[in-house]
Amino acid sequence: MIRELQIIFQQACFSAIRYPKLIGGNLDSTQFNVVDQDTQGNTIIGGSTSDNEVSQLSGQKPLVVFISNGGDFQWTMIFNILSYFSVSDITFRYSSSTRIALSFQTTASSTDPFNIMVLTSTGTVFGFYTLTSLTKSFIPATCLKYKSTGLVYLAMQPEGTQYFQIMRFDPDSVAINFYKKWPQSETQANTVDYDTSNSYHYYGGILKDSGGTFYTSVVTVETSGNAKQIFTIRKSTATQQFSVKRIEYFQDTAAGTKCLAVCAEDGQDAMIMKLNVNSGYTLDSPGQSTLINGYTQCIQVSAKNCMTIRYLVGANNAQIKLGEADFSSSQYRYKDVNYYTSDANNQIFHSWMDSTQVIYVGTIKAFTNEAATTTTFTQNIGWLMNSDPSYSEITITNALSTPSSMSTETLTYSTLSNSFQSITDTIGKVSKQFTSAIISIVPQIVTPSVMTIITSTIADQQYAIGNEAMTFTIPAFTLQQTCSDVVFQYSSDVSALSAFVQFSASTRFYTVYTNSKSYAGVYEIKMIGKINNNQSAEHQYNYLHYNLYFNKNKPNFQFKFLHYHQFNENFKNLNQFIKTQYFATQQFSIQINHNCNNDIITPSAILASYDYFIELGTAQYKFTLSWTHLMSYCGSITYSVVNQANDQTADSIFYISSYYFYVSTSISSKINTYNLRIIGGTAYKSVRQDFIVIIKTDCPNVVITAQNIIDKTYSLGSSRQTFSFINWSLSKPGCGPISYTLLIDNAAKPSWVQFDTTTRTISYETSDTQAIVANQIIYLNESPVKRLTLPSITQSSSTISCGLVTQEVTDASNQPLDPAIFTYHQTNNSIAIFTSDKANFISSPFSVKVINHLQDYPAIVLIQNFLVTLEIDCQFEQLTSSADISLNYIVYDKQWLNLSDSIKSNLSPHCGTITQYTCKNQISSSDCVNDDLILFNSTTGSLRIYTENKNLIGTHQYLITGYLNNKQAIQKVIVTVIKDCRSAVITKSALPALTYDISNGTNNYITDVIWTNDMINQCPMSYQLIDQDTTLTSIHDSQQYSIIVTGFAHSTVSSSETLSLTITNLCPSSQITAQPIQDQDYITSNPVKIIQFDSWISSISYCTQFTYTAAYNDTQSIPNFITFNPIAKTFSIQTMQISDIGEYQIKVKGQIGNGNFQEASFTLSVILSCSQNVISVANFGIPDQVQYNITQSEMVLQFNEFTDMSNLSCGPMSYSASYNNQQNFPYLDVIQFDSILRQFKIQTKNPQLNNTLITIQVKAFIGVSIKIVQFQVTLLYLCHVDQLIPLKLNGQSSGDYMIEFDEFIKNENCSYPVIYSLQIKGFNSNATFINGSEINQRKIKVNLENKQEAYNPDYVLEIQGIVQNINDQVKSVLSIPLKLIAINNNPPKYALPLQNIKLSAGESQDLVFPGLLDMDGDESRIIQVNMGQAAKFISGSYPNYKIQTSPSSFGTYKISVTVEDINPNPKQQTYSFNIQIEKKVQQQQQQTQDIQENQAQDNIQNSTSSSNETDNENSTETSVILNNQYASANSPSSFSQAAQNKIKDSKKSFKTLIALISKISNEGSATIQFSSEIIIPKNYNSFDHKILLVRIKDGEGKISQDLNYTWKITEFKEKSLTLQLLFNEPKLVSAKDQHKLSIGFKGNNYFRDSASNQAISYLYETNRLIPRQMFKDAATKALQAVGGSVSTGVGSVVYGIFAVNLLLNSIFDFSLYNPKDIGQLLFSVQYKTTSDFFAAIFSKFLLAIMLILPFAVWFIAFIFRHKLMNQNIKDRIGTIYNQI
Repeated sequence: MIRELQIIFQQACFSAIRYPKLIGGNLDSTQFNVVDQDTQGNTIIGGSTSDNEVSQLSGQKPLVVFISNGGDFQWTMIFNILSYFSVSDITFRYSSSTRIALSFQTTASSTDPFNIMVLTSTGTVFGFYTLTSLTKSFIPATCLKYKSTGLVYLAMQPEGTQYFQIMRFDPDSVAINFYKKWPQSETQANTVDYDTSNSYHYYGGILKDSGGTFYTSVVTVETSGNAKQIFTIRKSTATQQFSVKRIEYFQDTAAGTKCLAVCAEDGQDAMIMKLNVNSGYTLDSPGQSTLINGYTQCIQVSAKNCMTIRYLVGANNAQIKLGEADFSSSQYRYKDVNYYTSDANNQIFHSWMDSTQVIYVGTIKAFTNEAATTTTFTQNIGWLMNSDPSYSEITITNALSTPSSMSTETLTYSTLSNSFQSITDTIGKVSKQFTSAIISIVPQIVTPSVMTIITSTIADQQYAIGNEAMTFTIPAFTLQQTCSDVVFQYSSDVSALSAFVQFSASTRFYTVYTNSKSYAGVYEIKMIGKINNNQSAEHQYNYLHYNLYFNKNKPNFQFKFLHYHQFNENFKNLNQFIKTQYFATQQFSIQINHNCNNDIITPSAILASYDYFIELGTAQYKFTLSWTHLMSYCGSITYSVVNQANDQTADSIFYISSYYFYVSTSISSKINTYNLRIIGGTAYKSVRQDFIVIIKTDCPNVVITAQNIIDKTYSLGSSRQTFSFINWSLSKPGCGPISYTLLIDNAAKPSWVQFDTTTRTISYETSDTQAIVANQIIYLNESPVKRLTLPSITQSSSTISCGLVTQEVTDASNQPLDPAIFTYHQTNNSIAIFTSDKANFISSPFSVKVINHLQDYPAIVLIQNFLVTLEIDCQFEQLTSSADISLNYIVYDKQWLNLSDSIKSNLSPHCGTITQYTCKNQISSSDCVNDDLILFNSTTGSLRIYTENKNLIGTHQYLITGYLNNKQAIQKVIVTVIKDCRSAVITKSALPALTYDISNGTNNYITDVIWTNDMINQCPMSYQLIDQDTTLTSIHDSQQYSIIVTGFAHSTVSSSETLSLTITNLCPSSQITAQPIQDQDYITSNPVKIIQFDSWISSISYCTQFTYTAAYNDTQSIPNFITFNPIAKTFSIQTMQISDIGEYQIKVKGQIGNGNFQEASFTLSVILSCSQNVISVANFGIPDQVQYNITQSEMVLQFNEFTDMSNLSCGPMSYSASYNNQQNFPYLDVIQFDSILRQFKIQTKNPQLNNTLITIQVKAFIGVSIKIVQFQVTLLYLCHVDQLIPLKLNGQSSGDYMIEFDEFIKNENCSYPVIYSLQIKGFNSNATFINGSEINQRKIKVNLENKQEAYNPDYVLEIQGIVQNINDQVKSVLSIPLKLIAINNNPPKYALPLQNIKLSAGESQDLVFPGLLDMDGDESRIIQVNMGQAAKFISGSYPNYKIQTSPSSFGTYKISVTVEDINPNPKQQTYSFNIQIEKKVQQQQQQTQDIQENQAQDNIQNSTSSSNETDNENSTETSVILNNQYASANSPSSFSQAAQNKIKDSKKSFKTLIALISKISNEGSATIQFSSEIIIPKNYNSFDHKILLVRIKDGEGKISQDLNYTWKITEFKEKSLTLQLLFNEPKLVSAKDQHKLSIGFKGNNYFRDSASNQAISYLYETNRLIPRQMFKDAATKALQAVGGSVSTGVGSVVYGIFAVNLLLNSIFDFSLYNPKDIGQLLFSVQYKTTSDFFAAIFSKFLLAIMLILPFAVWFIAFIFRHKLMNQNIKDRIGTIYNQI
């Protein structure tokens, strides 16, 4: 059993980036302006779009596109900021793809400022920066570099006047590091790059020096902004200097060199330069350069190394050139890219290139690739393209041309001094909101990276609440394309449904479970599948929670179809696209609605806000909830209290009970404002009601009522005393409890005193006399001042007087106390303690020692120690102010005063800072809020003084009060307002009108401007004149000016009047008369000649300032030997140069102004001096060496006339001649000289003069000048050909025809070769089928295989033969008429014979005609289909018809079809068959007769063929097809059944692919022809017996056992294949009995119709008789070796080879001879002369006779001359046919 295996090889889809990348092309244009690529291969593009389907906005908007390193669109952004319309430059941060810098370009009419935006690689805005000055400028392409350090270096072009401006900017710190410009206008900075060490930066552009000279420039700038070098380049011959547009820095580490690759342009051409960078990172001169003519645009430049520069340049018509300049060899290579020249809207703007690739961007409307395929878009698209064909979806090439020599430019290199100026400006980060949008891509050319994702389908799910968990799986997504490396990643965001839905991404598995009725509803879930390029598709479905016992009423189902979209359905052409979808969604929903969803709920009224005091401590209800609703059967209304922000449950201090809303708390931390919401509703519908609750406290306003405590007395050493006091009362008991603190002398209690704060009990007990004075606490700035009265000390004895007690107060070290804090008053034994200095906190607490002495007994002392602690109590806060502040203020100034510096708090910041100030005018007592002079800030205390009101001059007094903790301080501010010149008032007077002529220098016109102001002593007047129209401060042209005279009392105080000034310039319009100048002659080498001319005359006397110029031939400057002095009005002429001879038309122009002039001309004739005359002859006319053949007739040598520089003005020209050292002519009687005719005549027949050499001198004389020319004549006795005679040639052949002609006959037997050339005259003078490569072997090969050439059949082959004699040529032409005749032996025939059809009346049947075959290989066509009377029941068109008979359609109908082959000599054939319609009874009776008729019809169906049609007796295809299709054709019954089957199954039989063996050559080559074009198998060379059954059968149809052979397929075409048979013994083939080749199609699947893909029938068989074959003996091989020179036709054999074969094998091998062959040949009437058999016998007989009687051949040929046109005879007799 045979199995057929089909292998599908999957391909990888995501391994290579494909180009082009496109956006737009829908409603309006889109363009890509700039492109950059990072080190990871990510690409960023900047441009713009006006396409609403891209931007979703109207108008032109900036566009940014990010493409990942895999070649896929990651994101795009559209910006809607002010009037910015396009991205002018964009760049990645170097060595990082996390940041992107770009700049926008705005419209000409807007005022949008210079800008820089920084994006992240994810498409978010990091910052948008503009200049604070709002300067308008933009950044051109390649002018923005974002370095790895985070700094941005840029070149910018300001709006309006152009300056070379550069900047360094830090986006992180929002700071400008340097900002500089060149002082001269009309300069530009166009590009920037930097070295690898980041130390130096190279800015390119064009500069101008102070004298107005322009330079091509590269500026080397240090990181500080200092210009280290200004390198300049000039092309001295150019009027327009080049401007640098692209720069790339390159460091060749291996070579140790550094350089800049530079591209510059001048508006006409582009120039590529290589500039060397030295160790100091400056540029060395000279550089190297080359010009790219006609290319005006520098797109990009890159260094391959420091000697090879790659470049991409463009022309205005979108033609670009990719090239490589090799400066080491001074050669360049290039490729012209012409894809974009087909449309004027195409433009290429920018490129990025490195050592491996070149990508470029632009905008394209149409392009034509290198396969000549044109693609056109609806609108311009944004275009990103790669020059590498391996990445391209369109047919392109990038092979560079062979190297060509480059022409280097002559340039001048120099440097300029640093004149850069710094610009002061700041940059800000804009906080203003702007719009950006991430949009989808619009693909238009299908690339492998755009895949069609096919989402799986799943029905919406239903889950009943409370049931078991429901699970389901989403089937995996697939791709429409076949990709072996596709990987899907799935995700589903169910975070909002996590309470009852879980998702597993790895298995695409969902689980749903809940028993909560609150989740009832419809939910949408989306699963997203992403493939390798982040392309995604979504599948969206719904599931429904429902509760069978919860919802009793039958729900109403409402089906709502939301959205359906099929992603990227097969693109049928390039203009189809998906508009804004980059993913596929397929979704629908089922929504279940309940009647109660339409219920109407009405909330009850409540207040907007409620207050609650925590001191209340108990629950307090605020309002009652009594809502109503329309549908009571939908259930009762339930309520909940939530937060407004998120509908989450509110704090527990708020609750609802029995339809009352309560608040309850006593916790101070709950004090706040709460935005609450009541949600009330049924299970089907809810309503929200919002309100506010403010939790407050009232304790700051509570009043404490103290209870009196009776004073107590205690004696030291006494027992403990204890007492209690009652609790104090509160005005608001909820603010309690009260906490108590016990202080003794305002200080903390001593340890011998106890205080229980709970029972409010105080107890004390002590016997320590030192403890009499307790520790003290004082407060900073305490008021009143604390006074501590020391205890009185008494002596213990009451009977003895020990003297007075004295006291001493010190610190613990017995040093005096700090007098700034402590003051001891001895008079009353007390200490005053006070300080306002916070610095004393460092020393706190202070130790105080009180020493008590007995005056009479100093040794008896009592020491008392205590501590004084310094603390702060804000009740002792004190505010202070400074002395009155007086200041002077000038009107128009802005002055600030900060009162916080004057009003200060002693205890700040411990007790807070001053945040409240008041201000009032002390004079008017009014508040400062509406004051005309000051603006006061009551929070900061700042005071701004500003006014433009001069009426406020005088003194103003203000009182500013600062407040803190109920304390205040007042500061007085006195402002004296004065004025300066800004307040001056100008008084002016009118100005008179003036007139002045600029040419009349003798008259001056003066007018006084007497203006003043009210402060003229302090403010003198100054004036400025400005032309109202041109705003220029100087007057130039002659016209009327309205001069604005502006008087200034100050730069800001001015007043203007218009002065009407008419400036005339009458001289340019005056009448000028030129003075004539006489013509002049000058003879070379004469002294200087002076030519003076008079001044021109003007009709206005003072118009004498003429400007004189002189020109030669109107436009050229005068020659160097003429010196013109326009001041002296003279010409000085002197020259000795002969080259200056001639006439010069000198024109003098005298001019006043620009357009008023007169001219005078004179002719200067420079005449040659005869002493300098030179005789010359450009072409002597006689060669240097002349050979004369002694046998030749007279030779005449004539030389041309000599010329001289004086044109014979120095005398007539005369000639003389001599030979062999001044011997006079004649030379013997051989050479004669004629000086008048300038001729030498040579003639002799004397062979004795052979090899004689004569040297001849010719002299020309004129005056004293002589010219001598010499030549030599050699007399030789040589052969000479006078005439060539070609031989006529006629012939006839077919196929490859070799025309050979005899050598032209020379009338002299000279050995000179004949050189031949061929010229073809006819329809095609360069006919490829005529091969003249062997013309000098006298052979012309004509290949006549292409029959189409016969449509223009007449040609003439002109063969020219040339013989080169010693001194001349002889030519002759042979004309060979050539007529091309297309061979056409047979008309087309049907692949299957047309059979008679028999039907019963009323039956219907399909009629399908079979395919046509033409044995000559021609195409066929239908000329006519004649249905006759059958047309009334036959419908359709050829070849498919329908037969529909009626019950009355009886009879026999003849159908005829006329066919014709497509050939220059076409043949027609008419085929016919009958349709017989009869009753069913008659049909059975006629069956036998029908069979016979069908057989007869097969035999006579070609009865109408033309007279020269041939029978194909060898072909048995018809019988084979009948046997295969209809079993056996031998039995009448089976044939009859076959005929019926043929009709019933006509489609099946007629549409089968047919094959026929059309011919077999005598070298074993068999051609099989197919009925229609088939698909050529790729591996046909390996076909064997498994595919084709190739067998050889004998005459009885049996497989031949006596032949050994092999075969192979040598050629396979759409309609034929060639099979080569290789026989071991060729002489046995068809020797006794003719063999037949049989081919069966076993592997029929390899042979398929290209249109229908239908295979040929399995084991289909075709047969043909095999002719006798060429032998393999030595004689044959020897003859084959030399037989190639004999021409043969297609299918014929070499005459000599065939003859010897017949002689040695056929004639002498009598065993192979059939005696009756001779008789059959003689009685040839019995055989068709078109048969192979006749051809074989005829050729044997003819060639045998030819060996004996050659002339018999011509006689026999004459007899059979009418038969010789047959192809079989041609093939048999070969070249003899051509000779006949």
